[in-house]
This record gives sequence, structure tokens and C-alpha cells, in this order.
Amino acid sequence: MFSYRKVLFYFSLMFKLIYISLYLSCGKNSPSIVSIVPDSLYVQRGDSIAVATFDTLSKTLEYVIKNSGPDSAVRYCNVHAYPITAQYATKHIHVRRTSLKFRNPANEPDVMEYLILNEFKTQQQAGLELKPVIRKDNKGIVHYFKPILIQGMCITCHGDPASDIPGSVINQLSVLYPKDQATGYHIGDLRGIWHIQFIP
Repeated sequence: MFSYRKVLFYFSLMFKLIYISLYLSCGKNSPSIVSIVPDSLYVQRGDSIAVATFDTLSKTLEYVIKNSGPDSAVRYCNVHAYPITAQYATKHIHVRRTSLKFRNPANEPDVMEYLILNEFKTQQQAGLELKPVIRKDNKGIVHYFKPILIQGMCITCHGDPASDIPGSVINQLSVLYPKDQATGYHIGDLRGIWHIQFIP
């Protein structure tokens, strides 16, 4: 049985063990851990969090859709999407989703996110494979970005309003997200990104 609590526990344990081992091996006067840990390890960490968060959210939405219909899934997301994402955050890990065509105004991209989103968009238009990227800022924060692609189950709420989205869902979207931009997608389109920050 899927358990996001178990996934979070093992990931947190792994993170703590890695942090402690690096600290003990490098000493108090060593450089910041941000400069020691390779990008590949941050990609692994980011992938683990993004997969766990997506699995929790998608499995929950599948259950809601099956038992209450897609319009209920819209209401569920409006209330629970942020708390579910926050389950995998800690004092040193911040988890967020954003998009060029955001639904919730709280998910509007910042400058760095906007640039990354456009990089991924350009790569997809050129037919390139989209892979996670790592960026480091001048505060020592490591930023992990992973593309979110539209899957089959996404179309009911994010597809073409004229042919894919049921009228009950459109009504819910107009009430809960009156400035919604997140429709008109096709399977495989770039929906947005995961942005996970590793804070020293």
C-alpha cells in the first residue's frame, strides 16, 4: 500500500545521514555543504521529493475522481494541493510548483522560474528531451527544477475546454479560479515545473 509518510521518513533519514557524514568528514572550517555536494546528488534528492509528491497528489485525485467525479477533484485541489506539497517540505527544503499558464495566482513564477520555464519550453519546441536542472544562487541555496508534462489524467481539467473538459469542471474552475490560464493542453505538453530549494 502506498504510504507517503514512509517515503518521507526514509528520504529524511537519508538526507540527515548524508549531511552528518559530510559534516564529520570535512570539519567545522570546511566550505559550505552547498559547495561540497555534487549536482547529481541534488538531482537524486529532488527527483525523490518530486516523485513522492506527485504520486501522493495523483493517487488522491484518482480516488476523488473515481468516487466523486472530476468537479470534486477541482474543489479538492483548491483546498488540499498546497498541504499535500508541504508534507514533503522541511526547514531546509522548500517544495513548489509553477507554470507559465498558472491556475492559482499563488503559483505565478518568479524571475528565476520564468527563465527556467522558458528554457524548457524552447527545448521542447526543438524536440529535445527535458531533464532536471540545478541552479545555485548567491545565498548558497540550491534550486532543483524538473519539468511537469501533461499526462492522460490531466486532460479532464487542463485540456481543451471545448472538447476535453466537462461542463461541471468548467463551472468549478470559473468559481474557484476566475483568472485560470491552465487549459488548452495536450498530452506531452509542458505543464510547468517542480521547484525544490535546498536551503543551507
